[in-house]
Amino acid sequence: MTRHPFIALIAFGLVAAVGAQPVGGRMPFESGRGLVLIQGRINGSRPLSFILDTGAGISVIDNSLIESLGLKEVGSTTAIGAGGAARAKSLEGAKLALDPLGEPVELPLIGLPIKGLEMQIGAPVDGILGRDLFDKYVITIDYRDRWVGFSKEPPAPGRGKVVPFKYERGIPVVEATVELSDGRKVVTTLGVDTGSTRGVTLYSGFTTENKVLPFPGASIETLSGGVGGMRASVLGRLNAVEFGGFRIARPIAQVNPTAVSGSAESADRGGLLGSEVFRKFRVVVDYPRNRLILEPNDDFDRAIETDMVGLGLTKTATHVRVTRVNPKSPAGEGGVKPGDVLVEVDGSSAPTLGLTALEELFRTEGKTYSLVFMRGQERRELKVTTRRLL
Repeated sequence: MTRHPFIALIAFGLVAAVGAQPVGGRMPFESGRGLVLIQGRINGSRPLSFILDTGAGISVIDNSLIESLGLKEVGSTTAIGAGGAARAKSLEGAKLALDPLGEPVELPLIGLPIKGLEMQIGAPVDGILGRDLFDKYVITIDYRDRWVGFSKEPPAPGRGKVVPFKYERGIPVVEATVELSDGRKVVTTLGVDTGSTRGVTLYSGFTTENKVLPFPGASIETLSGGVGGMRASVLGRLNAVEFGGFRIARPIAQVNPTAVSGSAESADRGGLLGSEVFRKFRVVVDYPRNRLILEPNDDFDRAIETDMVGLGLTKTATHVRVTRVNPKSPAGEGGVKPGDVLVEVDGSSAPTLGLTALEELFRTEGKTYSLVFMRGQERRELKVTTRRLL
C-alpha cells in the first residue's frame, strides 16, 4: 500500500508526577515560537535541528542535506501540508541518533525544501521528526521545563488524564467540542499537531458549515501555512474548546475561510489542536496505545494571548523584517509598513532577541517599548504601548 505522508506546519525524562524516569532518558529542547526543537544527528552528521511534530505522518529532511548525509533517493511521493501539496523525494539509509536513545535508529525520510520555515519561526530547521519516531517510543514533552523524554513503557497517569485518540491520515485525532464565539457548541474531532504554532485551527469545511465567520468580536486577517505554501486565514477568539475532560477558555483560533487544493484539510474533522493549547500541559504521546496523557502545568489557567503590537515578523540571520501590519494596532497607527526592518527594542538588537523572545514581549498588555525601524536608509523611531487586539 502506498503511504501518503501528512505534514501540517505554518504555520514540543518523566518526573514523579506522571511516573518513573523513562528508560531512554530525556533531553532539553529549544522553543521556536512554541514549537519543540530538538537536536539529533543523521548518519554521524553535525548536530541538526528537528521540529518534533505529531502532525507529520513521516519524517522530513531538507533537500539541501540529502547528499551530504549519504541518503539514497529511491523515488518520489506527494507531501500534503497546511498550504497544499508538494512533491517530495523518498529516501533510504537514514540512521537517527538522539542522545537519550543510545544506539541510532533507522528512520524513513522524505526530502523537501523546508529551510523557509526558519524565517517563520526564527530558529534553525534541518528536518521534522514525525510519526515514525513516535511509533517507536512513548514520548513525553514537558513544555514548562523544556525537556523531551523517551521510553518504551508508558508512565502511570499520576495527576494526568488519559485521552484516547484514533489515527486519521497518519496523525492522532481526538474528540472535541468547539464552543463558538456566539455560544453555539459543535461536537467534532481535532487533530493533535505539536507542529502548529496556533492554539486551534478550524478547517474551511467546518468554518462554512457552522458559519464561523465573521467573528462577532475582533478578528485579524493574516497568512498561515507551511509545507505546500501560504494561505489567507483569519484569527479570532472562540469561547472555549473542550477535549479529554479539559476546558480551554477563550483560545485563539486560526480560521481557514476557503479550501486550498491539495491541502491537509480533512472533511472528517473540524481542524487541529496546536502548541498554544499543548503548552498548558506535560504531554505524554503514546502512539503504541493510541492515547495521550495530559497533566496540566502552572500555565493551564493563563490566558492564551497573541501579538499586541500589530506586527507580523520574519527573521533571517541578520534582519527581523515586517511582513504584515494590522492597521488598527499600535504599529499600524504609528505608520509602520510591510518591508520595514525592526532593528531595536528598548535598545536591544531585534535579531539577537529573536522571534520567540519578541513574541513573548509583545504579548503582555500595557507595556511601552521604544522601537527602531529602518525603511531603506531611513531610521525611524516609534514608541508603542501594547494592547489586546483580540
